[in-house]
Amino acid sequence: MFKRMAAGLAVGIWSLVSVAHAATLTVDGIAGKFVNTVSGNVGNGALTGRGTNTIAWGTPWTAADTRSSYTFAGQPTTKSTPGAFLIGSYTHKNGTIAGRSDYLRTTDLNVSVTGFAGSIAYSILSAFSLTHDETLNYTGCPAAQNPCGDLVTIANKTQGSITITDGLDVYQLIIDGFVEALGGPIVTSFLTAENKSKTLYLQASLRLSTMPPPPPPPPPPAPVPLPAGGAALLGGIAALAVLRRRRNA
Repeated sequence: MFKRMAAGLAVGIWSLVSVAHAATLTVDGIAGKFVNTVSGNVGNGALTGRGTNTIAWGTPWTAADTRSSYTFAGQPTTKSTPGAFLIGSYTHKNGTIAGRSDYLRTTDLNVSVTGFAGSIAYSILSAFSLTHDETLNYTGCPAAQNPCGDLVTIANKTQGSITITDGLDVYQLIIDGFVEALGGPIVTSFLTAENKSKTLYLQASLRLSTMPPPPPPPPPPAPVPLPAGGAALLGGIAALAVLRRRRNA
């Protein structure tokens, strides 16, 4: 009966603690850098920003036009429930540039994500390969493209994921990829119209679970009672020992 009461009390206390406790994941730092960048016509309006969160290229077609660019911006957040959420944005600005100026061919986007899962610090690195098909404005747009646009292809080089255990809380954080809206399909290619911008969002997913509490320690064993004749037997042995000592004396 005592064992059942102790076990029930432990489970009840754990249930109260579980209800009051909420696992929390913070995403404090999201940094993106464009690296391994390859461009064409390097001598005519060189690409700038390698190793930073913004790269730009091309000589504007007219004084009213702008260079083309890629920009990544992080979006810190806090999560206490499982599911998908957004941690950053990536924008392609398709400026109207001179056809014979420098243009982007390929680049990698490395995104580092840091924060805390409960009280445990974590760090994840994801890498994306971006292939850029620049419209050659001086030749006119291909017949199938109206308006004239640049095609970008995205491939995951490294899909970041991590599992962190803090006490009894287990966090699994996964960097899913780029989407047009939260919960949408992962984008692998898109077209940006001439003199327009296109923004995608970096989505992550959080899974939460709780390990069962350790079982309560077993109660100490109860003393084993002696049989009815055990006390008399011990008394007789003690009396014999006394008699022996007297005889020896």
